Amino acid sequence: MVRREIQEHAYANSPLHIATGSVPSTLLFGMPQYRVHCPMPTHCPLFEYLLACFSTAGEEKLRQPHTLIEPHGSDIEAILREEYGIHRIPISSRMFGFVVNSFFVEKPYPTLVDVPPDEGVYLDKLQSGLEKAGHSLKDIRRIIVTHPHFDHFGSARTISETSGAELWASERGAAWFEDFEEQISAEERFRHELLLDSNATDTEIQEVDNYYRKATPLARSIKPVKYLKEGDRFELSSLVFTVTAVPGHTPWCILLHDVENRLGFSGDFLQSVTSNPLIQRNTKALPSYNSLKSYTRSLEKICAMGLQTVLAGHGEIIENGSKKAQDILGVIQQRREAILHILGDSSHTLVEIGRTLFPDLLPGRLFNAICEIVSHLELIEEEGFVVRVGNQPTRYALP
Repeated sequence: MVRREIQEHAYANSPLHIATGSVPSTLLFGMPQYRVHCPMPTHCPLFEYLLACFSTAGEEKLRQPHTLIEPHGSDIEAILREEYGIHRIPISSRMFGFVVNSFFVEKPYPTLVDVPPDEGVYLDKLQSGLEKAGHSLKDIRRIIVTHPHFDHFGSARTISETSGAELWASERGAAWFEDFEEQISAEERFRHELLLDSNATDTEIQEVDNYYRKATPLARSIKPVKYLKEGDRFELSSLVFTVTAVPGHTPWCILLHDVENRLGFSGDFLQSVTSNPLIQRNTKALPSYNSLKSYTRSLEKICAMGLQTVLAGHGEIIENGSKKAQDILGVIQQRREAILHILGDSSHTLVEIGRTLFPDLLPGRLFNAICEIVSHLELIEEEGFVVRVGNQPTRYALP
């Protein structure tokens, strides 16, 4: 089988293509365009699962529950504040170049969903946002965290020490909450080894280390009072939220979902920009975790549930969560095609693929790019369309 045939066959048999049938696709990142067509199979479980996202009948079916909020943009935030006591507090960081959202919910008792890094400048911004809602950090009685990253749970211990707030978090991420310092140290060693095997230069590795080491002091271990598991239900405002596991960005991400009104707090799982799956080091708790496979399944789950209004961990409120999940699935497919195209001429290291796939990558973000690429290659390799050639550095090629 010639290389182009392998590329097209890999695309035609990929999960998203099987689910959606013949989808003309354009390669990303300035790559040449080509179109591939494949007839849709008559019976496919994944197609049935995604039907709600991609068919008119499915969309009508998903509209059966009523939607809490109909207006757009700033009107959504106004309704959330005035009618439900839910306040988005955006907290910007020049150091890391992003805005992280913390959500304050007034009732049944003052609650924060996700909290910023543990540093005075971020806590001051959070305090300012709370004061606009007529409250302060000392009023907080509960903190609910969507996943154990420093920009979403970092200041939980400091806030708890100030107000006596209890922490609720996913039981699957227990080790990260209870022993963050040890976990982050082990993750740093894993990251370093992966970058070496990817053929990153000493300068590139140092840039990544510098980026992540800035984050290490911005979170402290804390033992949650309540561990959340799949299907748990609790009250926020006048609404009832259900816990749904959505692994992919991390193995421990959770979605807090008001099923009746199709409203959810998504953390980093679903953002106004595409969230990337982060690979994790092998542990006893994660013997066969595949970030992209898990992420795709979680996105499919969101399509099926018809999630509408999404309070994301970064950026603006998403007005159609299922549509956003659908869009991300499309991006995943395009990146798969782009990687296969890059490998069409010769073998490449992970860094070489990354430089082609993400030509404008910011310093320090190489690890995120490598995570994206490795997660794709793991699946493509599992399907038999890519092989590893040599080691130190490992190279990838079409068979």
